[in-house]
Amino acid sequence: MYRERAQARAGSCLRPFSTQVFSALMILAVSGILLTPADRLSAARMKPGPKVSSAAQLKAYTGVASAALIDDNEAREAFMLWARKVRLFFGRTVDGISPEVQVTLCEATADYLYSSYTPTAVEYRRGSRPLLEKVVNEVTAGLSTDRDKILALMRFVRDLSPNPGRRDLFVGGTEEEVIKKRAWVCNEKARALIILWQVAGYSSRFVGHHIGGHATTEVYFEEKWAYLDVRGKYFLLPDGKFANTWEIWNKPALITSQKPEIYLEMAPGYNIDKTLMYFNPREVIGFNNYFVSDADKYDYSWEIDSDWAVKSGYDRVQADYLKVRAQVLGLEQQE
Repeated sequence: MYRERAQARAGSCLRPFSTQVFSALMILAVSGILLTPADRLSAARMKPGPKVSSAAQLKAYTGVASAALIDDNEAREAFMLWARKVRLFFGRTVDGISPEVQVTLCEATADYLYSSYTPTAVEYRRGSRPLLEKVVNEVTAGLSTDRDKILALMRFVRDLSPNPGRRDLFVGGTEEEVIKKRAWVCNEKARALIILWQVAGYSSRFVGHHIGGHATTEVYFEEKWAYLDVRGKYFLLPDGKFANTWEIWNKPALITSQKPEIYLEMAPGYNIDKTLMYFNPREVIGFNNYFVSDADKYDYSWEIDSDWAVKSGYDRVQADYLKVRAQVLGLEQQE
């Protein structure tokens, strides 16, 4: 059932490749995003520090504490506004903890984040999430390679979307509820994909583009971490392996140099313009672990009050965030 639904939607993902690439190349040319690795590391504007070699040393780079290390006043302000709006939007629920737990990716933390931060072995008690096991079994039935299984589960989550014109009745909920309501919000899709991958036996984790305002994922297979966006975006290295977040950020030409079939994976209505924005040199990117074995530690409460945004002050913070975000990323503020 799940695979048939994904296959039925596949045709709707097609869009003119030439227009897409032309748009992306224009952005690169105008904004100067296409920099050398050395330029990009300095452009990230994080205060220099020693390489992290232990979990204890990550504390300074974790959550809002890491703002003190952002050597860019506007980017720091945008990051703090992002943290405030996430807290107001989701409270203390599973979707609201990112500002407290995400570890900033930078030159000082990259080696540790890609070697020791996330265990590559998955702890999962078979039978504890039967619906998710059913989804995994149906979506990956008949597939033999890790790559095919990874991509099949990504496509399943990519294609979750509410019926046209339908408003989500709530935000939050368990991954089972996220799938049943066919969530379109990126952070909910990201954690659904992360947990599905873990149920299937693949280590995975959150990736947050904080100033751009997007949540997505990395998954470990073929002996390395791979960046897969829940909107159907991923990028291959010249050797055919999947690029990770750090590799893309240091070589953004990967975003615009893929074969056409890679771009056809994107969800309808999406292109690589926003991906270029998410890897802007002034972006702040973070990782956090989210383990299926820790489900009892999270609050999966729903939020159903239609006036909650106004009552909480979220709308005001969101407006401020969008203004500063536009300044940092060189965007026209359209929202």
